[in-house]
Amino acid sequence: MMFKKILFATTASPACNAAAKIAFELAEKYKPELWILHVLAEPSRSSAFSTPRGGDASRKKIRPEQVQDVTNDIYAVYEDLIKKHGVPKIEAAIGRPAAEILKSARDRGADLIVMRSEERRVGKECRSRGS
Repeated sequence: MMFKKILFATTASPACNAAAKIAFELAEKYKPELWILHVLAEPSRSSAFSTPRGGDASRKKIRPEQVQDVTNDIYAVYEDLIKKHGVPKIEAAIGRPAAEILKSARDRGADLIVMRSEERRVGKECRSRGS
């Protein structure tokens, strides 16, 4: 078995569809645990969810209804992939996406992180990051 645990980080938007297909196909091929993570935006400092100055985003508590909303969104967006490849484990977090993705990968012991690539325009050039 090449991968035992795969973490697919998504915004549950069409921009992540290609990465979703790869994550589900790898999960079908290697039969690992497939975790899907959606990171909600970190609340502003004026929000009731803010942590004390210097606080850690991982201390922010996600409300059960937020987790349910994320779960519903993921099932709606990836319904065909879930029907074809099986039901993944779904996780939601609040914070900075990069930090929360890495934290989740460490916590789950993920062998692979799958996520969409990002393109940024720099003048007339377009540069891709990720895979």
